[in-house]
Amino acid sequence: MLRVIGIAVAFLAMQIVVSVLIAAGYAIFNRALPHAILIEILTSIISNLAIIFVLWKIKYVDAKRFFLKNTSWLNLLLMVVMLMSASFSCSVLEEMLLIPDNMAEIFPLIMNNPLGIVALAIIAPIAEEVVFRGAILGHLLENTKWGYRLSILVSALVFGVIHLNPIQIVFATIIGLLLGWAYWRTRSLLPCILMHVANNSWAVVGNFIDSGNGETMQQEVGTIATLGIILGAAGVAALLFFFLRKRMPMEA
Repeated sequence: MLRVIGIAVAFLAMQIVVSVLIAAGYAIFNRALPHAILIEILTSIISNLAIIFVLWKIKYVDAKRFFLKNTSWLNLLLMVVMLMSASFSCSVLEEMLLIPDNMAEIFPLIMNNPLGIVALAIIAPIAEEVVFRGAILGHLLENTKWGYRLSILVSALVFGVIHLNPIQIVFATIIGLLLGWAYWRTRSLLPCILMHVANNSWAVVGNFIDSGNGETMQQEVGTIATLGIILGAAGVAALLFFFLRKRMPMEA
């Protein structure tokens, strides 16, 4: 468990250190700091690449975790749809429950910058899968006697809490459970990365196609219809989960 805590702390510390170094660099060269959003984006990109490099160098992750042996591309596609269905259900429910969102104002600004799109849709998902599924869950599965259920749960909880955003803690944990299950079932980060990248990319697309009227889905279609949408999306995710359980062999 100490390793799990250490990796999580290192993940957060890397972001703080990089942010400070960026600010210090501008101060040393006597230049005005860029817009806060640009600092946020640069911090995300640099810190995520740095944590991947560090975990690779200390051999907490290795190349074998990126290979996939017995899982077909159809299974990968179904896993992506499963995660996106669960994520959509969670996002609509989040909206209904009016949980505070620390990123509500920052997220659209990040999406207006091409670097922000790259950071959120590609680099962050890869780094988070390396950290939470590769380094943390991989360690728990291989070096503890907890069993796969508890190992997946702990890694998902750490994944949820580490976002430091009330709206994400519960629902990121749910998504973390599905990502953790995919990793346990395949012993590969590839499905997890594809699922995470697809989910974040859809969030980016959703930001651009948003009607911009400020209304929630509940306000647009009504409470009953919104609950039906939530249950429908969750039902699709559940059906795909149980289908994949029977369809997918266990990796050795």
